Amino acid sequence: IVLSQADKVSKEESEALHGLLQRDCPDVSIFETSTDASLPLDIDTIISWSAEHLEQGARSAFLAGVRGGVPIKKSEGMRIVGTHTVTAAGIAVNPIPLSDAPLLLANQVSMIARLATLWDLEAIKTASAGGIAGQALAIAGRSLAGNLLKLIPGVGSVAGAAINASVASAITGGVGYATNEICARIHADEINGTLKDIASYFDAEIVSNLVKNYLSSATQKSA
Repeated sequence: IVLSQADKVSKEESEALHGLLQRDCPDVSIFETSTDASLPLDIDTIISWSAEHLEQGARSAFLAGVRGGVPIKKSEGMRIVGTHTVTAAGIAVNPIPLSDAPLLLANQVSMIARLATLWDLEAIKTASAGGIAGQALAIAGRSLAGNLLKLIPGVGSVAGAAINASVASAITGGVGYATNEICARIHADEINGTLKDIASYFDAEIVSNLVKNYLSSATQKSA
């Protein structure tokens, strides 16, 4: 049950109505909504509830079409990232030369496009097509590739080393995490009316820091 215009009633009236509904409909979820975004009502909660009760195909389309719901969109975004991380590991299941990194980049660009669709950010799709987002993320991935390779026993800093499955998935996961976080920031700024130039969100230093944070967190979890 969705109670709209919840800002039009007092707290006492709201509690009384909730009590009545919970008494007569004990197994039904109840949400209060309002067009006043400043009120701490149930917009994000109802978005999350709706997404959890939809099939996957409808779930993705639903999340792409709603404003708000940042937590559940982040979660869905990381599910997408997970899919492409597995794909990256598959590409590198037989070690590939660093010169073949475009194969991994193509997977990352596809991932970026899916995240842009999820967040309904046409500007990100345009930026990716124009190379703004893709270039910044590729720079981050390449800059981290060398550091990651040093962590692999027997590889070190040998020139011409191969990207193995664990490194490929780590880079792709980091790039996906960074993109998802940046999309969340853009989405929030768009809602708040503080949207900046899209390219500024993909500053190389910002992207690199986000990727490094992801890798650091992943390392701690595996430790």
